[in-house]
Amino acid sequence: MPKSFFRFADAKKQEKKQALEAAARAAETAGDLRALIAQRRALAELEPREATAWLGLAQALRQAGEPRDAIAAYGKALEHGAPAADLHLQLGVLHAQLGEHAPAVRELEPPPRSPPAMPTWCACSAP
Repeated sequence: MPKSFFRFADAKKQEKKQALEAAARAAETAGDLRALIAQRRALAELEPREATAWLGLAQALRQAGEPRDAIAAYGKALEHGAPAADLHLQLGVLHAQLGEHAPAVRELEPPPRSPPAMPTWCACSAP
C-alpha cells in the first residue's frame, strides 16, 4: 500500500481521538458520568496500548461506582506502562471496598526489597 494511505489513516485516527477527547471533556464538565465512560472506553479501544487511555477509563469507572470494571481498567493501565505506585494504591482501595482483603493487602504492600549488593571494590571474604 502507498505511504499516503497510511498517513491518511493516521490522520483520521488522530482526528477521531481528538473528537473523543473533546467529547470526554464536555461530558466531564457536564457531570455526565455515563457519557464520560462511553467516551473514555472508545478512547481505550482506539488506543489499546496507551496507558493514559486506560487510566482515564479507570478513573471514570471509579467515579461512577463501578469498582470491578475500574480494577480491570487500572490493570490495563499498569500493563501498558502507567506509573505503578499510585495505581497500586487505587487498586488496593477498590479491592478493600469490595471486601477483597487479600488482593487489597497485596496491592498495598510495598514491593520486596533486595538486599544491598556488595560493592565490587570490596575484596572481603566471608569467614
